[in-house]
Amino acid sequence: MGDAEEGPCSGYPYRCCPNTEWDTEKNMCKDCPPGYFWINCSKACPYPFYGNKCNSSCPCNATDCDFRDGCREDSDKSTIESVIPEVLGNMSVFSVAEDASRDRAFITTEDLLNTSLIIFSAIAAVLFVANIALIIVDKHWRRI
Repeated sequence: MGDAEEGPCSGYPYRCCPNTEWDTEKNMCKDCPPGYFWINCSKACPYPFYGNKCNSSCPCNATDCDFRDGCREDSDKSTIESVIPEVLGNMSVFSVAEDASRDRAFITTEDLLNTSLIIFSAIAAVLFVANIALIIVDKHWRRI
């Protein structure tokens, strides 16, 4: 954290960077516990990811995958075990930039409001153009 007023994480709670949280006992930021990530460790790892910084992936189905510890001991790991490495490749799943892009996969209130505003504006524009067209047609027919 440090004494500087400004820094790369000065806009976050307690000036803790994403994927860290404030430790009240030590008065400093610490890494998120296994299974959690994002600002103040506020999100749980999404399936199939789990563990420290969500860097591991479960080779079992979603119901058998614990976001903190991975596949439960009694789970059947054979179903997607060979597919995960091919799909994921060498990607680093939880960098801050990738967190933001992954968050886009979930519909947020802000997304709904933006989409509603766009739809409302489009409808208003169409109605405005239709109204102008009706006025022009009406004036044309009155002259005849």
